[in-house]
Amino acid sequence: LGEFVLSPSVAADRRFEVQGRFEQVPKNQYGPVMATQLTALAMRGNTTTTIEVRLRPKFARWRYALDVLADGRRIYFDRESMRFQHFDGVTVYTPTYLLNQSQVVVMFDSGVGVEVVENEGFMTGRVYLPWDFINKTAGLFGNWSFNALDDFALPDGTVANLNLNNFQQIYYNFGLKWMLADRNIPGVGTALFSRENGRTASYYSNASFVPNFVKEPQDFLPSNRSYDVERAEELCGESYQCRYDYGMTLNTDMAHFTKNYYDSLVNIRNLNSK
Repeated sequence: LGEFVLSPSVAADRRFEVQGRFEQVPKNQYGPVMATQLTALAMRGNTTTTIEVRLRPKFARWRYALDVLADGRRIYFDRESMRFQHFDGVTVYTPTYLLNQSQVVVMFDSGVGVEVVENEGFMTGRVYLPWDFINKTAGLFGNWSFNALDDFALPDGTVANLNLNNFQQIYYNFGLKWMLADRNIPGVGTALFSRENGRTASYYSNASFVPNFVKEPQDFLPSNRSYDVERAEELCGESYQCRYDYGMTLNTDMAHFTKNYYDSLVNIRNLNSK
């Protein structure tokens, strides 16, 4: 729960950074949901304009799904002449067939691309890197090296030796190490997000928040909620990520979103491996 470094470059000559903000998922009919969702991304190249993309509040999504800011100033894409906008070292655009600002693509001069998509009130982001960034990344997205064993690179440059199936261990010994604060943290840095209404990094961050670490709904839902377990299986099939999201939130839109975009990520990865 808070703001985290997702994918910084550790190459001194071609620096870039992508940061994410995660907020607690809204309550369901049973009470608080101990899980988070992505609500904002901020990104910057070496000397480029900082671009920020935020999920708009539910009551404000009737016109635009996402807010886009360039160095803290809101920009819009609702006119044809504004579909492509150029800033220092970065171009931001939305597809011409979309009028509600639900998909935003950010392309840096370095070749780094970030795609942000909103669907039914949920947000996801994909980071696309040129091949010369192999072994030059860190953060929550890990080190891009085609070797899962060195993914858990820490801010001090060491690699944590963690069990891939122990989510609690990964959260405390890796994830929280990349949390941003209101000060500069060595190896982590400072937040790129613009601040409104006094909402600094500490406003969003809560290191004491304990998410649910149990993966399967059948293991974390009460025995009298077998229908929800069956519904998760029906909606999600083999996707445990989808089953988890449905079991926690009981939100079919979130479950579909998780499954669809995870499947598309797998397809992209398979295409690139050919």
